[in-house]
Amino acid sequence: METGFLEISDSEYRAMDGVNQSSLKSILKSPAHYRAALTQTFEPTPSMALGSALHCLVLEPSEFEKRYVVAPDDVGTRASKAYKDFEKESKGRVILKLEEMDHVRGMLRSVMSHPAAKRMFELDGRAEQACAWIDPATSLLCKSKLDWLTADGVLVDLKTTKDAGEWSFSKSILDYMYHFQAAFYIDGVAKISKQHASALSYKIIAVESMAPYGVRVYSLSDEALDIGRAKVRLALDTLSTCRTADIWPCYATEVAAITLPRYALQGIF
Repeated sequence: METGFLEISDSEYRAMDGVNQSSLKSILKSPAHYRAALTQTFEPTPSMALGSALHCLVLEPSEFEKRYVVAPDDVGTRASKAYKDFEKESKGRVILKLEEMDHVRGMLRSVMSHPAAKRMFELDGRAEQACAWIDPATSLLCKSKLDWLTADGVLVDLKTTKDAGEWSFSKSILDYMYHFQAAFYIDGVAKISKQHASALSYKIIAVESMAPYGVRVYSLSDEALDIGRAKVRLALDTLSTCRTADIWPCYATEVAAITLPRYALQGIF
């Protein structure tokens, strides 16, 4: 099995064996949820589609017209004949409405006019860098695809969000487990490059998907990375145990007492 920094296409990356962070984190809910996640297919939400379009425009601009096409105003709804005809003419490219493309362009302008964000993309680096490594503790093959990896060891992750403000985005980090993703990526790059994880840097560029398309650049705290790393370790160890035994349990079977979330009880008792 090939490991290291890989020169492969997106389709080759998707087809290769290996544990990726997006499916791995589901095992923290239960091993059964992890198994289900491996076989489930889903339609990207509109916000996901905009995020993917932005990634392409920022990181691989020469590929944008090959992957995306903007529908004219008079094409109608997805159920209309005009839209279906346009879909055939698009030859598999993702169709964006004019309004959606306006949002993508707005986000692009904000990212590239933000001093810290723009500076990162001006550094020598590689976009959509595929990686593969062996986890030493479990011998599991792991893989990742980094948005932007600079030559001097900065891992850059471009995220679209409703609110890039510090208070709101810190909740997004927790909800979407960006700290888990960061730890998984950093430790993978450290293993491949034979560096200590502390020699690497992880930056999140958060850009709002609606006007004024605000941008903040964040560096995760050591505390957040330590929590993410502990969760990655638990997830990989659990996966290894389940694979060895070929047992994939779901929730606990005993009856459990449950109450309201703690925030709902504040000030009541």
